[in-house]
Amino acid sequence: MSTLLFYLEMLIFSIGLIIVLFFGFIKIQLI
Repeated sequence: MSTLLFYLEMLIFSIGLIIVLFFGFIKIQLI
């Protein structure tokens, strides 16, 4: 159970990081 929760947390964190990098890339392209 604890391992599953840890895996889910890491998955959410990685998705959030990808979104931040994606929007950062868009801002660079707009500038």
